[in-house]
Amino acid sequence: MKEEENGKDVTLHKISSEAKCMAKEMGFDGFTGSARWLARFRERSQRDCKEQIGSCGAKLPELENKLMEWVQKQQKKREAIELSAMRTQAEHIAGEMKIANFRPTFLWLTEFSSRNNIKYKTKPVKVSSKQERHRYKNEFKLTVVECAEEIGNRPAEKKYGINESLIRRWRKRKEGLKDFLEKKQVAGSSRKRVWPELDCMLMAWLQKQQEDGNMVCLSDVQAEAIRLAKLMNIQRCKGGMTWVERFVQQAQSLCVKKRASYQDNTKLSIINYAEKFGRPAASRKYGITVNHLGEWCRNKEFIRQKLECKRNKHSDPKTN
Repeated sequence: MKEEENGKDVTLHKISSEAKCMAKEMGFDGFTGSARWLARFRERSQRDCKEQIGSCGAKLPELENKLMEWVQKQQKKREAIELSAMRTQAEHIAGEMKIANFRPTFLWLTEFSSRNNIKYKTKPVKVSSKQERHRYKNEFKLTVVECAEEIGNRPAEKKYGINESLIRRWRKRKEGLKDFLEKKQVAGSSRKRVWPELDCMLMAWLQKQQEDGNMVCLSDVQAEAIRLAKLMNIQRCKGGMTWVERFVQQAQSLCVKKRASYQDNTKLSIINYAEKFGRPAASRKYGITVNHLGEWCRNKEFIRQKLECKRNKHSDPKTN
């Protein structure tokens, strides 16, 4: 195939069209150039190409001898012989010998290596792995910028382990970082409360619960906030959990637990009290929301069976 010898890429469509044209010229009217015929033709051409490449060494013995001398030098130096280096050396030798249309392909190099028992090394494929992105605080960025202004970008890169391009970008945005920090400090210090009366009443309720020794969780604070908002006719206050968490963070001195854990016998005693005096009274006494009490009352039989199983395990003697 002339196009392959000239180094041009040949597609199956080109082969099929060229074969049909040749068949018409030769008078083969029944030839269609099917995919099956193309596959067989491709296998035969690849096999013939391998045979030609295998016999190519006999046509160029001087080139092979010079290439073998280079290989032996590399082996004496105890250096690994890479296939890419062997290819470049073969091209260099062919250029010195003025051999035209010589291409040291992969098949030619592998045949040459197998004939001369040469162990070559292929270059490992470098897989581009994305580095993990880090998020730095603005205070840290300003300290790195100040250090870079004093000692330079490269020393700051070695000191903090940050890329120099990132340091240059931070130095350009130095004024913006300062303004952002100042605005953040002012906004954090002078933030006004939306419902100050609701906050005061909720804070007083929390203090009362602390004085009484009741355990309070976030759901209790949420329920009390919704109740107070309805009393004060505040329609926009939905009492979301994020708002409750922010409120609890402001009241750091108060003992607020995220979730209280109760044992099964305690749960049964609270359930009996709620069935006798009502769930609101049990909620006020034990500091548990009405919703939690409803769940416990629905699962009363399961809690009782669980407690009985534990008691039976403790009562049974240990068998060796």
